[in-house]
Amino acid sequence: MAGHGRSPITRKHGWFAGEDQLLQWRITRTDEDITDWTLEFRMGPEPGATEVLVLPVFVFDTIKKLARCDVAAADTDSIPGNVVYYYEMIRTDVGNEQVLAYGPAYLGARVV
Repeated sequence: MAGHGRSPITRKHGWFAGEDQLLQWRITRTDEDITDWTLEFRMGPEPGATEVLVLPVFVFDTIKKLARCDVAAADTDSIPGNVVYYYEMIRTDVGNEQVLAYGPAYLGARVV
């Protein structure tokens, strides 16, 4: 997924409630060193609504400017699947708060 601007998480990403998932972004449109950036993933039913999921995002490759969010199965166990949510991947450093990626996030339902 791109790391600056609209970047939907669609059905083709294969993200299902109650399973582990790795979400990854490339931080684009910046020449800054992102080594010490603090990032967060937030997901809710729509923009401006209360979040149903908030997780840390980690920079794991400063040269390629790659960041990742490790979603554990337990993180989405209680979240209804087969729903399109809205997400934002945000830089949360004081004085530098910025939405880096956002868009719809499809969370599939598992057969149980």
